[in-house]
Amino acid sequence: MDSLYCVVFEVKAVKQLKELDRPQRVLLLNWIIDNLDGCENPYATNGAKKLENIASGIRYRVGNYRLLAMIHNDLVQITVIMIGHKSQVYGA
Repeated sequence: MDSLYCVVFEVKAVKQLKELDRPQRVLLLNWIIDNLDGCENPYATNGAKKLENIASGIRYRVGNYRLLAMIHNDLVQITVIMIGHKSQVYGA
């Protein structure tokens, strides 16, 4: 049996999440709980795409929002590094 991944947030991602309207914040947190926290393979999640130029980087598409994360296979951990609307997250 594979290990189950846990999700942690960088301070910047927490700040970005708090700045969102409550409905979007709830949507994103529920999606993270349902799809990432406790998953066996974070690369096989719907809406996942590896980031170019970042070895362990991955992007998750949740409606019009994007979660950028780093996968730490040695720690069995997903670190959310950025959360935002698709029009804002890639230029940052």
